[in-house]
Amino acid sequence: MKSYFLNLITDSSFIGALLGAVITGLIAIYVMNRTNVNNRKQDKKKALNEFLKESYFLLYSVEGLIKHTNAYVKYQKEEEAIKRADTGPDPNSELVDIRHAKRLNEADIAGFLSKIKNVDKNSFTRDTFDIYLEILSVTEGQVEYFWKRSLEINVGGVGDILEEAIKELIALKNTLEQKHKEKEKEYSSL
Repeated sequence: MKSYFLNLITDSSFIGALLGAVITGLIAIYVMNRTNVNNRKQDKKKALNEFLKESYFLLYSVEGLIKHTNAYVKYQKEEEAIKRADTGPDPNSELVDIRHAKRLNEADIAGFLSKIKNVDKNSFTRDTFDIYLEILSVTEGQVEYFWKRSLEINVGGVGDILEEAIKELIALKNTLEQKHKEKEKEYSSL
């Protein structure tokens, strides 16, 4: 047995075949490892790309909601001020114009509320999902609720409540923008 191994080790064709097999195996392992690293990198880049698209869409929707709710609040406050000051029985033409301007913003507000609710939440990271939930809470619990109430019945003070909701949305939007910028840097570094 000892002489068999000694003959095997001294045989140059065996040594060449053994070295060839070891080198081929090492190259195969290296290629497989690089492929796995590249696949993980591509998967991460794809997930980041989805995140960036959805977070940008959410930012766009929140900015639109803020813009149109701000305009609505301005008209709401003007309407409330005119109603307090107007004691005459004649219809006020300024009030008609304000109501018309409010109606123009209503479709936009409804559209942006719908867009915010329909964002693909699966592409968000955990911390961004928390921000999204806060945005959703403000939009549904404050903006949508009081906006709809101001449409259905004549409720005073809605403008002030909506202004507070807008301030909260601006703060959440700024936080979301920071997360978006961080992920953009991470995406560009890949």
